Amino acid sequence: MPQPTNKSDYFEFSRTQGLPARCPIFDRCERRAHTLAIANNWPFGDSISLADLRQPVVHVVGEGPSSAGGRNNFFAQGLCPEVQLFEPSRAIPGLSNTPAIAGEYDKYWEQPYKVLETGHFSQCLEYVMHTSGDAIDLDPGEDQTWWKRNFQWLVDVVLKITGLALQALQRR
Repeated sequence: MPQPTNKSDYFEFSRTQGLPARCPIFDRCERRAHTLAIANNWPFGDSISLADLRQPVVHVVGEGPSSAGGRNNFFAQGLCPEVQLFEPSRAIPGLSNTPAIAGEYDKYWEQPYKVLETGHFSQCLEYVMHTSGDAIDLDPGEDQTWWKRNFQWLVDVVLKITGLALQALQRR
């Protein structure tokens, strides 16, 4: 099925895939917050509170939204398609009303805005991780102390250091 380019295509894509019409983690997703930050010139650090995300936040997985450029031209990628499609007053103006995940702008072009790629929430890593149960920090009641969150890393480091120490002792 081709990528959706408008609301009716988007809803049809969801229907044919047996998915909800809209992203079920939209109101908790950091990708949404960072997309709003790019569109509204917010600092990424403040984007979760400015986007009014519910807890627990589903953090960006992999490469997040990014942009490069300035006032006269820019390129943006990794965007949340639902911000562009369903929040047009808060989206990048020329990309709104499309499920754009990448676009560019140049004030000197005849058509200043170009949608480079569209997408669907089901293609976002955050959604995939959430539905597979692999997402981190999804249980708000769970004790997430530093030790618990980093236990496997700590074990790996201790084992590596022990192995290196044993190798060094064997060489003597």
